[in-house]
Amino acid sequence: MCFQKAFFQLASYSFIILFLLLNFSVALPLDTQQVVTPKVTSTIIKSENKILPISEEERILRREIISYRGQPLPKPLQNKVEAINKTNTVQLFELIEKTGWPQESIVGRKTVNRALFIARHSEISDQQVLLPILLKEFEQGRLSGQKTAEFTDVVLIGSKKKQRYGTQLAIINKEVVFNDIEAIEQVDE
Repeated sequence: MCFQKAFFQLASYSFIILFLLLNFSVALPLDTQQVVTPKVTSTIIKSENKILPISEEERILRREIISYRGQPLPKPLQNKVEAINKTNTVQLFELIEKTGWPQESIVGRKTVNRALFIARHSEISDQQVLLPILLKEFEQGRLSGQKTAEFTDVVLIGSKKKQRYGTQLAIINKEVVFNDIEAIEQVDE
């Protein structure tokens, strides 16, 4: 029992020290900072709660949208959604400007999926800027083909073009149908 208590107390102290190191910058001489800080940077980035957070207002709003089941949203609700999407898009572009597209190996899958969600719900002009970034991530093996194909189709449809990969569906007259596909015979290749 004594060993367990000592272990948990030591773990608690370690956690407190780590927390302080990650959240407070300490003025150290330049040569000391070069030795101490490189490892801390990636740990700070890895904290999923601080990158592209979802506000409680957004959580409530997204749940409310689901209840409409594909029906048109009332204008006041549309305005709220647009405002949140714009705020999220600004945050995403700020992140990309600072660190590039979020890397799953650094920030985790949830953050990358959140970034893709934000990208998908941004204005078409912003999506068109993001598409080459995502294509480059795919080419470098850091984004799956499925996610790249889905986002490519979203951008093509948003640009009033036919989708390429057949990933996007629409509800027309209460039926689920594929959006137009540019070369349907090649979709499975």
